[in-house]
Amino acid sequence: MNSTRDELVQELFERHYHSIYQRCLFYVDFNPQFIPLVEDCLQDAYERAIICYDDYKEYSNPAGWIATTAMNRLKSEMRKY
Repeated sequence: MNSTRDELVQELFERHYHSIYQRCLFYVDFNPQFIPLVEDCLQDAYERAIICYDDYKEYSNPAGWIATTAMNRLKSEMRKY
């Protein structure tokens, strides 16, 4: 594991998890039924952040990359309902 990558993802998690979580909850109208889905999408986004580190490390806003990834996954999952 790359310690720089791990440190960046950990920092992004600590600083931005709550705001991204709130954005995702807002998208589903804070419906408690979708909380597990929101949590799964966020977990997937952070896992992708670890895997795709080289894709976003140069972005000026890597938290935005994670937020977009989480929202795209959530929107995709919500289309199934």
